Amino acid sequence: MELRSLLNYKSSFQLLRLTVLVVIAACLSSLLIGYYVMVSKMLEIKDQVVVIDNAGQIYNSTVMLGENTRIYEYKDHVKTFYRLWYSFDENSYENNIDIAINLIGDSGITLLDRYIMQNIERTLKERNIIFRVEIKDVKIDMSTMPVSGIIEGVQTIQRNRGKVQRNLVCSFIIDDVDRTEINPHGCKVDAWEEIDTSEIKETK
Repeated sequence: MELRSLLNYKSSFQLLRLTVLVVIAACLSSLLIGYYVMVSKMLEIKDQVVVIDNAGQIYNSTVMLGENTRIYEYKDHVKTFYRLWYSFDENSYENNIDIAINLIGDSGITLLDRYIMQNIERTLKERNIIFRVEIKDVKIDMSTMPVSGIIEGVQTIQRNRGKVQRNLVCSFIIDDVDRTEINPHGCKVDAWEEIDTSEIKETK
């Protein structure tokens, strides 16, 4: 009787041990499978970048992480500066220039001096002039050192007697700087030059 009880106890212990081992193995297998799936998904999406065009359309673009994605920040930085510096009225001029000057390097001093000499702020108020820009294209050359580019657009100058449209094509370089609250892209345009400001048309 005691021998049978001992055998039953031994069998139960072996069964329990087998059950525990099976459960542990199943848990480990689940963890390994989950880890493998997670890593696979991360590898699939690591090269995916969401790109939003000027019309608000969203695209999935496959690019390598690192320097190749930096081009999108550069483009947005240049567009932001361009809009702020060339699109304003008497109410937005001061604010736009204050923000834009933090996005450009030393050449911003030359551009600002030009506005001061032209007395733009007073002209806006006295003649009720409004400046607007439409961006056509931004080209960034990542192969140059420093990075360089060209932005193409059209500026419309609205005034009492009509409006004037002119090409506004600018060349620039880009320098990397520390990211700040006022410069979240961590870069500055510089060597800014207006290479085409030819008039397109004037409407009375």
